[in-house]
Amino acid sequence: MSATGLAWADKRLTPLRDMHAADLLQRTARFLDRGADVTPEPLARHADGRLMRTPRLHLPFRRDLEVATAGGGVAHPRVDTPLDPGLDPRPSGVTAGEFQLSAAPFQWQAAELLLRGDPDGFAWAPLRLWFLEWMQPRMIEEAPELLGAVHSLSDPEPMRTGVRLRLDFGSAPPQCAAELLDALALTGAEAASIGPAPEAR
Repeated sequence: MSATGLAWADKRLTPLRDMHAADLLQRTARFLDRGADVTPEPLARHADGRLMRTPRLHLPFRRDLEVATAGGGVAHPRVDTPLDPGLDPRPSGVTAGEFQLSAAPFQWQAAELLLRGDPDGFAWAPLRLWFLEWMQPRMIEEAPELLGAVHSLSDPEPMRTGVRLRLDFGSAPPQCAAELLDALALTGAEAASIGPAPEAR
C-alpha cells in the first residue's frame, strides 16, 4: 500500500465512512432501546449454518445487523446512509504504478466499481484476497462496537467496456480502499472507477 494511496483514502473517503459508521451505531442504539438483542455485522448463513456465498466469485458476505426480539423473531435490517449532497462532486484520482483509479463521492455501503478491459480477461484472485482479508473483524478505535470489516462484493457483471461490481464497505476504515487500489492493479484491468450505485445518482 503506497503512502499516496493511503493519503488519498484518508482525505477523500473518511467522511463517507464516518457517516455510515454513525448510522450503524445509531440504528443499533435504537434497537437496544427497544429491548432487542443486536448482533452487529453478522456473516450471512443458511438455516443449517453454512455460509451464504455469491454464485461466481463464491465470496461470503455480511449483513448490517441481526436483531432478535423478545418474541423470538429475527430480522436483518439494512442501514442505508444517503449520499451527502454537500460533498465535492468532482472526481478524484489516485494511481498505483501506471494503474489509475478515479473516484466520485459514493455511499459507503453502496459503491459501484467499474473495471475497464476485456470482461473475460480479468484475474479475480487479487480482488478475492483483498475482500477475504478485509471482511475479517478488526479493532477500530473510532467505533470499537463495530467490526471494521467490508461487508460484500458482488459478482462481476459484463459490460461493453469491462465489468461492473457492487461493493459494500461496511464499517471498514478508509485504508481498505487504498489496499483495494493495489488489488485492482493486479487484475489486468486497464483502469477503474468507483462511484455511486445507480439508485443513488
